[in-house]
Amino acid sequence: MADATWWYRGVTFGMVNPHMYYLNKVMSSLFVDTSLPSDERSSFRSIRSIADFWKFMEGPLLEGLYWDSWYNSQQLYNLKNSSRIYYENILLGVPRVRQLRVRNNTCKVYSAFQSLVSDCYDKYTAENEDLSDFGLKSDTEWKYSPSPANAPWHWGFVGVYRDGGYIFTLSKSKSETQAKFADLRLHSWITRGTRVVFIDFSVYNANVNLFCIVRLVAEFPATGGLLTSWQFYSVKLLRYVTHYDYFIASCEIIFCIFLFVFITQELRKLNEFKFAYFKSVWNWLEMLLLAGFSVALEPVLELALVDQVGLELTEIRLPLPPECWEVVRHHRRVLCFLAVSFYAYCNLQSFILLGRLLKNTENYPDFYFLAYWQIYYNNMIAITIFFAWIKIFKFISFNETMSQLSSTLSRCMKDIVGFAVMFFIIFSAYAQLGFLVFGSQVDDFSTFQNSIFAQFRIVLGDFNFAGIQQANWILGPIYFITFIFFVFFVLLNMFLAIINDTYSEVKADYSIGRRPDFELGKIIKKSYLNVLEKLRLKKAQDNEDKKTRKTTGELAQQARKEGFNESEIQGAEQMKTWKERLEKKYYSTDLQDDYQPVTQQEFRELFLYAVELEKELHYISLKLNQVMRKLQ
Repeated sequence: MADATWWYRGVTFGMVNPHMYYLNKVMSSLFVDTSLPSDERSSFRSIRSIADFWKFMEGPLLEGLYWDSWYNSQQLYNLKNSSRIYYENILLGVPRVRQLRVRNNTCKVYSAFQSLVSDCYDKYTAENEDLSDFGLKSDTEWKYSPSPANAPWHWGFVGVYRDGGYIFTLSKSKSETQAKFADLRLHSWITRGTRVVFIDFSVYNANVNLFCIVRLVAEFPATGGLLTSWQFYSVKLLRYVTHYDYFIASCEIIFCIFLFVFITQELRKLNEFKFAYFKSVWNWLEMLLLAGFSVALEPVLELALVDQVGLELTEIRLPLPPECWEVVRHHRRVLCFLAVSFYAYCNLQSFILLGRLLKNTENYPDFYFLAYWQIYYNNMIAITIFFAWIKIFKFISFNETMSQLSSTLSRCMKDIVGFAVMFFIIFSAYAQLGFLVFGSQVDDFSTFQNSIFAQFRIVLGDFNFAGIQQANWILGPIYFITFIFFVFFVLLNMFLAIINDTYSEVKADYSIGRRPDFELGKIIKKSYLNVLEKLRLKKAQDNEDKKTRKTTGELAQQARKEGFNESEIQGAEQMKTWKERLEKKYYSTDLQDDYQPVTQQEFRELFLYAVELEKELHYISLKLNQVMRKLQ
């Protein structure tokens, strides 16, 4: 699995490049940071009213979408009347604008205020959504369009929004689009029932072979005002164009081969050791990586699969019976190589979909769902590769520093878990206190989740003391001082003390030779000796020694099959090695005198040896008691 991990890292780094960041940055500066026409201090990032929103639509948005001439008014391009944003990014198709609304009287008004409040519009939910036509009821922007079944929902600041709604697309002509915006503003397209407006469009930069899918969101909460957010997804949907891309394709093929071999090896281990296989932490990590590879490939499968329907977007149906669709839906995470094959299939379908969408430049090309699942796929890849890096600790145990680190963490894990329980009880108590006291006035404590993150920032030295003091000049300083004292000075120092004390114990054990067996070091040494023996540069060892080593290995293998975990087996081997070394040193027949002086270090070694013997005798006594109880 180590070889497959390295190939997998090559594949993942081939999926991203620095151009993605710069493309997102230039798009963000154009549509988010450009000032409004009549207010140099306002932009899409800071607008808070409907009037400012229309200024943005008829100002920065309109100017940013239509680049049809050079800076000296010279004609720039004449390619199907397509706009070139920043002269390099082709606007694919036309942009789309849509809104979601809620019905009137969806909230309950207190009886004493019913005479004053005639209309009431609650927050957005699927149950409160308005599905009826409104306004002029003539064009698509005044009529409700249902959401596709497989479209992803959008998670906003104050709600989770579905696709569909009241939709219209912009024109290829800048003047027509400007007239459209003016007409919608005059006829009040945005009303009190409006809860969110989405502006979606996509661009393609051929220089770096990247698609940038842009979504600008304006939420109109039930409290009034306006909240803006944005998403810029730079993705590489055309995977194989350059020679480097084909090199990445070869890495993907090699990875699939390694993955198949790894699955076979793990299944053999599982069949051999049965339930003892799950007693090793590294085996759990192997299974986690295997599941991560499978889950990471699954979203690409979901791009095109529609249960028992086939590929809805490409109008191609898979030649599979309904029973196979049930198997895919319920067991798609079981075998990773099936997900890999589906991944290749869906990449092919992505090429088909891109080709069909690019043929008609007068419609809105919905690349958002492709970008959404591509980002989700990249996130799963990132998590999987993180654990793949963690797995390197298993193979670098020949290094004493790394071995000490892993031994320290494993030995103090129980103490850390107990400390974590105490820490999060106190931490949650302070988070609840901060949320209840400052939540209505300080943004950092506006929700319980924000309170938790704000407290982590306080621990790291990033805090807004003036804000909490202004919110409550009595409880604010008390909260801050007591939190710093108990969490920063007491609990964090207790955590460091646990780590430091355990590390001292591990260092002492290593100083007297109680070290774990270095798995990779043994393999390298054994391979080196085998090569020397085959080249006849070193004599083969006696058969008796080989037989002894074979017997020891067979005993360890038998112990694993009997259910003993790796820590017990390693402990027994370490105890045996340590005992032989001490017996050779202190009970040798070569020693003539009865009295032999010992140093302080030797006395410490003997003392620890006696303590270990006491532990082993206690362990044997417990096992004997268990056997006697079973016999009785």
